Amino acid sequence: MASIDKQIEQLNDRVKLLKAKRTRQERKDDIRRKILHGAAVLKLLEEHKGPKVDHLKETLSKHITRESDREFLGLGPIKEDQKQRATGNGTNG
Repeated sequence: MASIDKQIEQLNDRVKLLKAKRTRQERKDDIRRKILHGAAVLKLLEEHKGPKVDHLKETLSKHITRESDREFLGLGPIKEDQKQRATGNGTNG
C-alpha cells in the first residue's frame, strides 16, 4: 500500500510540473503573439496614411493608460474622461 501511495505522490508531483510547464508556455505564447501583433500594427502605421490610420492611432492612445507607458511612447498625459472610458470606471454609479 505504501508503494502505491508513493507512486500517487510522484504522479501528482509530475502533474504539478507539467501544469507549470504548460503555464510557462502559455505565457511565452501570449508574449510572442503580442509582439507579433504589435510589430504588424507598427508596420501598418509607418506605411499607411489617412483617416483610418489616424483613427487607429487615436484608439491605441486611448487604451494606453499607464503614465510610464505613455511617457515611453511619447504620448501626452491621458485625459481623465479617456481614463474612465478605458478602464470602464465612469462617474455614474
